[in-house]
Amino acid sequence: MGLTDFLQVGTGVSRNFYQVYNLNAKASLLDRPDYAAAVVLGWESTNLKDIGVLNPDLRVQSWLPGAVFAVSPHPQLAIALGGKARISGVPASRLQGLATSGALRGAEVGTDVSVAYQPQANVISAGVSYDLTYHLFGVGLTHHWPGLHLGAHFYPAAARYRVQPLISGGLAFDL
Repeated sequence: MGLTDFLQVGTGVSRNFYQVYNLNAKASLLDRPDYAAAVVLGWESTNLKDIGVLNPDLRVQSWLPGAVFAVSPHPQLAIALGGKARISGVPASRLQGLATSGALRGAEVGTDVSVAYQPQANVISAGVSYDLTYHLFGVGLTHHWPGLHLGAHFYPAAARYRVQPLISGGLAFDL
């Protein structure tokens, strides 16, 4: 949900159903026609036992600060690159060898390419990500219509919840 033109807050609703409770915020730092940049801050909490029965009964709460930068070399093309760190009281060494989930996030890097068509009313985005904490590679595809975005992100090596739905929408009005 956008609170202002430069501040957005939200939650990954589908991840909450998987008991990976999460919140996020994004603040725009730059918003120019050819490039943009933003800082992000996320929080999540889950019990590793909910991801896999062989995982330890351990609640992990993490802060996920990061940034994203996008450039538009052509009016119908945008390329985004971003990443985030993972700050938690649980050392990364304790998170190795666990059953993993596409719903769980760690320190992550990713990129996305978006192409607009019909003239720029609809957009198709394809992206890749790599989770440095849980060692998961992911690929995603999303279609953006005005006010509605549908897609999925797929983590082939995740033990559970390999496909994560991407569903969002929007409505804008002036106050």
